[in-house]
Amino acid sequence: MLKELQAVCPGLEYVDLDVEIEEREELSVSTVFANKGEAYFRVLESSLLKEYVDKDRVVVSAGGGIVSYEESRHFVQQFQNIIYLKVSQDTILKRLTLEELNKRPLFLDGGEELEVVIKKLMNQRCSYYEELATHIIQTDNILPCEVAKQLGGLLKQ
Repeated sequence: MLKELQAVCPGLEYVDLDVEIEEREELSVSTVFANKGEAYFRVLESSLLKEYVDKDRVVVSAGGGIVSYEESRHFVQQFQNIIYLKVSQDTILKRLTLEELNKRPLFLDGGEELEVVIKKLMNQRCSYYEELATHIIQTDNILPCEVAKQLGGLLKQ
């Protein structure tokens, strides 16, 4: 969706923390989780997020687990606009491809049914998302280009 957002809001810097981590570690997110653990990943994610707190005109895309680490929540709160792209469990299940599943190590953790894992993660995280968000966009049943238009409207304010 970053491509769609760039079309709506040119001139901003766009950062995907997972991509940044993969470039710095020279490993996929899944491999970082497998080899170094979630705690290592969360510390790395938080330190990267901190680098962007004081930058102007930057959009930071973070994975859903960023709110599970207290230090990251502290840095998230320092951004002017915190936009929660809210989605239902059913929509998550519909949107996930096998390739995306392989990129999301917590979805494959422990041998539990995917629906159970997603529900558990959502229960752990949703209250943080809603507490931190300055804006919430419900993304069920809308195309990425429509989400980008809504995001663009919020970012231009």
